[in-house]
Amino acid sequence: METVFALPGIGRLTVQAVLARDHTVAGAAVLVFVLLQVAISLTAELLIGLADPRLRDDGVHGAGAHGDGEPP
Repeated sequence: METVFALPGIGRLTVQAVLARDHTVAGAAVLVFVLLQVAISLTAELLIGLADPRLRDDGVHGAGAHGDGEPP
């Protein structure tokens, strides 16, 4: 995307930092990528949990309501 539109961005910065052996900038850029990925994944999981009622906890864990392991 950065190359196609000739816009400087964090991807190009990361590549240039790695090639220049600038460990501080490269590490910071990778940290930004990781934090962004974690934030996106967490947001997606929360939205899926809200959207799909089958994933919600109904208060019954493991066994059925009668405690015999059979569904009610």
